[in-house]
Amino acid sequence: MYLYYEIYGVNPKEDVADAAPLLAFLATLPELVVTPAGEVQNAPGQPWVSVGLCCGWLDSYRSISASESQVNLVLVVGAERYGTAGYESIVRGISGHLGWRWRLVEG
Repeated sequence: MYLYYEIYGVNPKEDVADAAPLLAFLATLPELVVTPAGEVQNAPGQPWVSVGLCCGWLDSYRSISASESQVNLVLVVGAERYGTAGYESIVRGISGHLGWRWRLVEG
């Protein structure tokens, strides 16, 4: 089973973040690595996690393309077997950096 977290602004249609600085911030988190292709995943030795930079609204979203520079939704997917504490630490760090809120999406 998986855990799904959404990180989004107070006004998701208008609150956006620039992708490049967000990727740079994510690269500073010890739990994560940013691949040369711009994918965000768990660092070696860390529990499995995938972080997606997206554009979305009302439960409909898509990952941003390389040509897009802004996001309004960050998705964090983790494995339930590792528990929520480590994932929520990552989620709180990202949401605090952006000044956005987050929620665990019930699956």
